[in-house]
Amino acid sequence: MNTLDPNLPPNDQLDQNLVLSQNVTNRIIEHSNDSILISLAEPIDQPGPYIIYANQTFLTATGYRQKEIVSQNPRILQGPQTDLATLARVRTGLTAWQPVREEVLNYKKNGETFWQELNIFPLPNDAGQFTHWVSIQRDITERKIAEQQIYDLAFLDPLTGLPNRRLFYDRLHRTLLNVITEGVETKEQLSLLVQAGCRSFQGYAFYKPLTLEAFEAQFHKSATITKKGA
Repeated sequence: MNTLDPNLPPNDQLDQNLVLSQNVTNRIIEHSNDSILISLAEPIDQPGPYIIYANQTFLTATGYRQKEIVSQNPRILQGPQTDLATLARVRTGLTAWQPVREEVLNYKKNGETFWQELNIFPLPNDAGQFTHWVSIQRDITERKIAEQQIYDLAFLDPLTGLPNRRLFYDRLHRTLLNVITEGVETKEQLSLLVQAGCRSFQGYAFYKPLTLEAFEAQFHKSATITKKGA
């Protein structure tokens, strides 16, 4: 193991210490449990940002080899089910030179999907200019599967796979909260709320008037087909 030689002059000790620190840093990156990608800071748009390094964890997780990933850009991991809204938020952060944290569905080389938590941040040089992007990627596939299983158990009928009554009331509750935020103006509208199976809304302060037509449009926008009696 490399150690600092105490017999070296102070300046040489400092140089050796920097080399040892760099070696330790390189080993940490290479053996991290998280995937790590390093790319050039610009261009952000196609065909960039160009990948210049991927650690072994990334290569093992995705099935790519180092020579296949270098000079590509991170979009190589995207596919048909990758959420465009998430990608838009990532791009917004990058263009503002801000750190980004997102969860995204990506694709391995063999086409298999997997979930990643992305933590991306810009890396400045000594002059303070951003030269690289560092992306630390954690596989959260098992967590996402568990979350979906919990959701299915809570909100889907096990026999039909249709949303159950609990999901219906959850969607209804969210819709009504949106309506309440806008306000209602007639007893007829309040009657509709009660008939929908909601608790009394006495005591709520209703602000902006909302027409019956707008109320019904808001209500039907969140309509959910459910299994009767579930």
